[in-house]
Amino acid sequence: MKNAAKMIRLAIIAPEKNPYSTTFIQAHKELLEAKISYLYGVFFPAHTQDDVPLISTSIVTTAKKIVYSRILGKEPGYLRKRALYNYLKTHHIEAVLAEFGPTGAEVFPVCQLAGIPLIVHFHGFDAWVDSILEKYKSRYRQMFEYASYIIVVSRDMEQQLLKLGAPRAKVIYNCYGPRDIFFYLNSNFEKINYLAVGRFVEKKAPYLTVMAFAEVLKQIPEARLTMIGDGELLPICKNITTGLGISHAIEFTGALSHEETCKLFEKSFCFIQHSIVAENGDSEGTPVAILEASAAGLPVVATCHAGIKEAIVHGKTGFLVEEKDIKGMAHCMIRLAKDRPLAKQTGEQGRRFVSESFSMQQHISKLNELLKQLVIKK
Repeated sequence: MKNAAKMIRLAIIAPEKNPYSTTFIQAHKELLEAKISYLYGVFFPAHTQDDVPLISTSIVTTAKKIVYSRILGKEPGYLRKRALYNYLKTHHIEAVLAEFGPTGAEVFPVCQLAGIPLIVHFHGFDAWVDSILEKYKSRYRQMFEYASYIIVVSRDMEQQLLKLGAPRAKVIYNCYGPRDIFFYLNSNFEKINYLAVGRFVEKKAPYLTVMAFAEVLKQIPEARLTMIGDGELLPICKNITTGLGISHAIEFTGALSHEETCKLFEKSFCFIQHSIVAENGDSEGTPVAILEASAAGLPVVATCHAGIKEAIVHGKTGFLVEEKDIKGMAHCMIRLAKDRPLAKQTGEQGRRFVSESFSMQQHISKLNELLKQLVIKK
């Protein structure tokens, strides 16, 4: 339970209000030992958690923008920066947690002006996508210089940010973990139900998951696959499924609530994810869904990609194949289906491993520790 008397006043700034796929941000909002003000906007905050705009949309405000930019010669965005500065000062904010690198790059000048320490939490695309790195290359370096800490969630990401110029002393490896409820789920090893959870985007390559499952069906026609999530590649995956004649064996649920997702974890015996490096350089951090699957006691078949290499111990808590190795993935999926005791043992070992190495409690405790250090230094 939070002790309000000792809590730091923290502003968490993120791109979206309540995105279903970023459960780690919701965990920060709910679990950090801080009096939290939540602001959101891409990639600069425009609203509070209660949807109150930081800048009025009135005619008067529009006139001010014209005066500041054309008459006073202020830089574009001056008014919104001033609004954020006033908000931070009015609410006596003592520290800012910027979710995603571009958010940190956009807000650090305001934090610097206000004399408020900044923690920037990288998560995935923000460390890898070519266009993001090109756009924010110089601002990242300036942000690295000002920020107190830079949080990364995989060792690959750690090395990437060091290459981009982040000081080693400021880079903190602190991977998140699954919610506690996943450790209490009971998987179903009676039926051959595979599960995939994630956005239908290029780096998660859901179409390769579909193609690997098609190979499984050739040997195990009673197998079924449920794919939870939404995104731009969902129609393509549905078309591939129809074209391969396997629509009867795959269910696309779309985005589901936390409770509905947990129910499907308990109806499954194996979790699969075929993450790859996208054409634009996009890559995973450490996928939370994989940590959730292991916590739920599901064996995982995934790719040797980014933080997945740290989350899965090959041959013990799951099986890893090279990116785009469809037949290799199918082979591992079939092996687990034909050897249910192995599947159960692998899942149990995964649950223990994640409990010991990737708990949300450890993640939150580390962030709380860093926040306390900021207050002491200040």
